Amino acid sequence: MWHAGPMAVVEPTELSLRGGIRVWIGGAGQDLVLLHGAWAGAAAHWSHVWDRLAECYRVIAPDLPGLGDDRSAGLRSAEEYVRWCTEALAILGVERAWLVGNSFGAGIAVRMASQSPVHGLVLVNGLPPPSLPKPALPLLRLAPVRAGITAFFRRDAYNPSTLARAFADPANCPDPIAAVCAGAYPERLRTVVDVVLAGDPPARPPSIRTLVIWGTADRLAGSSVKAARRYVDSLPGSNLRLIADAGHLPQVERPDAFVETLTGFCSD
Repeated sequence: MWHAGPMAVVEPTELSLRGGIRVWIGGAGQDLVLLHGAWAGAAAHWSHVWDRLAECYRVIAPDLPGLGDDRSAGLRSAEEYVRWCTEALAILGVERAWLVGNSFGAGIAVRMASQSPVHGLVLVNGLPPPSLPKPALPLLRLAPVRAGITAFFRRDAYNPSTLARAFADPANCPDPIAAVCAGAYPERLRTVVDVVLAGDPPARPPSIRTLVIWGTADRLAGSSVKAARRYVDSLPGSNLRLIADAGHLPQVERPDAFVETLTGFCSD
């Protein structure tokens, strides 16, 4: 059961890591790490809920390089993002945390959970992507093939029509995400394709308590409720919680339901 503590405010903090990074921090208690998706930064993905979460936890929400903090270039693989996040958390003195990842951030969270001690793992409308076969990577990286992969992601996730598939109500889309889908920051799409083609080894299935939270109105490729159920069925000890009237970012469209679901898991 979630019980509110003193009013807390999550604010940006600068860390001297790899030329400087921005991490949003607030609250006190067990550490709760929020990893955002590949559209925009931590504030666009988490600001609807992080002050409430900070009433019970120390919220830590980094802006990922090239995806939320454009002062540095995007990293080239999922494993590089894992190392970057691990370094940032070490600077902040995090020894064990609740790990929450949305969309792209979910794939990073799964990898981190297999390499670092965590209280539990929460995936929000995001699953670890399938690994590409290594013999196929040289072909997939050829310019014409890469162009086709880029075009797929642009059609599905990086154009104005994306909003109608990603949100139960496109009017709920945060402005920074709408701007990216309208063509701003094209380097973010390049970063996503770089990570897809990096050839990272498969993410090991998490062996700790795992909750999958899913907005049922999500119609992006690979983001169906059926896909979420299939993943949970393959993972002993995991649970699926559906949030109706929400899409790819249930924490934005249904913040009350999201906070109740997340804190219920973390306090159980």
